[in-house]
Amino acid sequence: METVDRPATTGGERPAEQALLRYAMRSAVLLRGFVGLAATVAGVMTAPEVNALVVGALTANLVWSVVFVAIARARGLTWWLAAGDVAFLSGLCLIQQSVTVPAALPGAASWIGGLITMTLLVAAMGLPIRWAIPASLVLVVAHLAGIRPADDGVISAMIHVIQIIAMAVLMRVLRQSAGYADAELAAVLRDQRAELIERARRADERVQRRDLHDTVLSTLTMVGTAGIPGPSAQLRQRAAADILVLDRLAGPDAPALDVPANGLDDRLREIALQADLDVALSLTPVDVPAPVVEAIAGATAEAVSNVRRHAGTGRVRITLTSENGAIQVEIRDRGHGFDPQSTPFHRYGVREAIIGRMQTVGGLADVDSTPGEGTTVTLRWWP
Repeated sequence: METVDRPATTGGERPAEQALLRYAMRSAVLLRGFVGLAATVAGVMTAPEVNALVVGALTANLVWSVVFVAIARARGLTWWLAAGDVAFLSGLCLIQQSVTVPAALPGAASWIGGLITMTLLVAAMGLPIRWAIPASLVLVVAHLAGIRPADDGVISAMIHVIQIIAMAVLMRVLRQSAGYADAELAAVLRDQRAELIERARRADERVQRRDLHDTVLSTLTMVGTAGIPGPSAQLRQRAAADILVLDRLAGPDAPALDVPANGLDDRLREIALQADLDVALSLTPVDVPAPVVEAIAGATAEAVSNVRRHAGTGRVRITLTSENGAIQVEIRDRGHGFDPQSTPFHRYGVREAIIGRMQTVGGLADVDSTPGEGTTVTLRWWP
């Protein structure tokens, strides 16, 4: 099983750890405020007597609990706020014999004793572990000094030390687990970026091959098969257009071909005029985004070129319809036809120049052909 090491990243690159600590600290802060309020109520109900020290201690606890929660919600559980909570409660622990019921002191059952566990948790979350443990031990010592246990406080100290160790281990495990989650997430993101780059590279490669197939290779095939018997203006125009395509494919600094601003019906009419075939047109005027115009026009030109080269007929019909924004172009001939299932995979014309080109703009292409019954190519696109 492959393991993923935790990367050395900055805080901003650890979303899982940050989210975990943020929610854990928020819960601890709210719980600390609730326990502080409950401790104040318990102190009022169990006060041994009402004097200035008792009133002052209870009032200070209530005010500090409110201030603690307000600051933590506004600025987060900072190290100085956690240290302040430890210092405040340590001070209360030192005077707890004077402000609590003496019978509740040995078992940490007084209203102050109930705050100790919460403050230990706050220290574990708000302080680095190298400071959280010493600060927690200071609080435990203050507690033992305040209650002056008859048994030297061994049992009480052991309980609190176990709490400190457990909380430190818990925070360590939480941070490590979140760190591993961040490492896994970073690995997934790296893989996704690599996959996107590879997809973009392959898409660019397909576009280049498609452009070469539709222009240079098509012209050379036409010349090689004597499709044009001699010099002609049409051949010169095609050769000039092919040179522009080669210039564009030469590199990113090459000038891009101008994208026509006319509608799809005008582009299909241009294709019909340039085709060396008898083309019947039935075109509904349609305006669609320029990339869609180019994709549909390119696929149509390839279908018409296939008719001229393979269908054995000089006639083809192009139909353009539009309904509720959906576009459909149909190129139909009554030529030889072929079996689409038997077309070799390496043949580029149908697979990429027609189907692949339509997929690049979110459209679909369907080729329906039967030997002896002609071919119908249907192109569909919708916004």
